[in-house]
Amino acid sequence: MSRPERSPALFFDRDGVLNVNHGYVHHPDQLEWVPGAREAVLRANQAGIKTVVVTNQAGIARGFYDVPTFHAFMDHMRAELAEVGASLDAVYFCPYHPEGVNEFRGESEFRKPRPGMILQAMEELSLDPAQCLLVGDFESDVEAAQNAGIEGHLFPGGNLLEFIESRHMFRFGQACATTSKTAPLLSSRAALIGRAGGLSPRLRFARRDEPPRTSCVQVGTAASAAQSRDPRKWCHRSRTGQPPRSRARARCEWCNGFLE
Repeated sequence: MSRPERSPALFFDRDGVLNVNHGYVHHPDQLEWVPGAREAVLRANQAGIKTVVVTNQAGIARGFYDVPTFHAFMDHMRAELAEVGASLDAVYFCPYHPEGVNEFRGESEFRKPRPGMILQAMEELSLDPAQCLLVGDFESDVEAAQNAGIEGHLFPGGNLLEFIESRHMFRFGQACATTSKTAPLLSSRAALIGRAGGLSPRLRFARRDEPPRTSCVQVGTAASAAQSRDPRKWCHRSRTGQPPRSRARARCEWCNGFLE
């Protein structure tokens, strides 16, 4: 049996790359797109390149906002991406920080510059490391890419699409992909239904000490985590990621509890 074909991917840090970093951005009113960011995501979509966000979210550990607030902000980002026909294949986030004030206080193999989020995405989405690139605005982003064995680029600011094109980051896409200057915008409906084989956008993070192969959105408490090393006892896996108006109260496939 032949191995399934692996896909190319473009990894984005979030704050400072896709949206302007105003500091612990978490409210829809704070969303300000980096110039060329939505166009860059759309361009990757059209080239058949998977788009994946990997973001440290220390604001959760520091108590500035919680996990549901992060999800709500990402719903808002997706809705604004859909307005131009663009979409994300997956979003991975790490809420841990050594100076946290809640259950997310501590180190994590998923916090950049460690490569956990990237490795998890490559396994779950069947990505080809030789055809994966990451764009970040901190050296820790580039270091995380290098630790995962993929190419990393430091974004200095300015227009994101122009930066990506200047470094030929779409080279792994379909040869027939149209250029950004002439490509017509896909309809939101076509982008959401027809692209990437119908893959639903996902929000992911892994608790510390959980191996990169995990595929759960883990929203359990530290106390419940301490009860067992078996992630099935305290993990939830989310497959929704749609705007709130269409989100169903899906159940966790392990514990049968309602997802957050």
